Amino acid sequence: MPRSLTIVVISLAGLLSVAPFFSAQAHGKPEHGGAFHEVDEYTFELLANRANKDTVNFKLYIKDPALKPVTAGEVTLQVKLGPDRFLPVQLKPGEADAFEGSATLAQSGRYRVTALFTRPGQKVLKSRLSIRLI
Repeated sequence: MPRSLTIVVISLAGLLSVAPFFSAQAHGKPEHGGAFHEVDEYTFELLANRANKDTVNFKLYIKDPALKPVTAGEVTLQVKLGPDRFLPVQLKPGEADAFEGSATLAQSGRYRVTALFTRPGQKVLKSRLSIRLI
């Protein structure tokens, strides 16, 4: 094999071996200590805190593929309560680039939550997250 071809093959092999490292570094990361998920390069971070014994406050931070905060669009959470039972929670734009809302959830434990984000003129993004309430 000619030397120039060997150099090209070794260079390509080296680039392919580090490509996953760079693509993993190019995406967002949790910044607020919440449940984190990425869908179509949009990042979703959900925080759930008890306001009192029965009420839970939700904050959802969404960032676009350029990691800029998203503050426009419609957001609904579907909190799974049982095999075929869901509690819908409508979120509204709030403070600090987050969508906010609250719901009545008296029981503690782990909940599966689906965030449905409707962007104007585009398909709905579904982010599946898991939260733990104390």
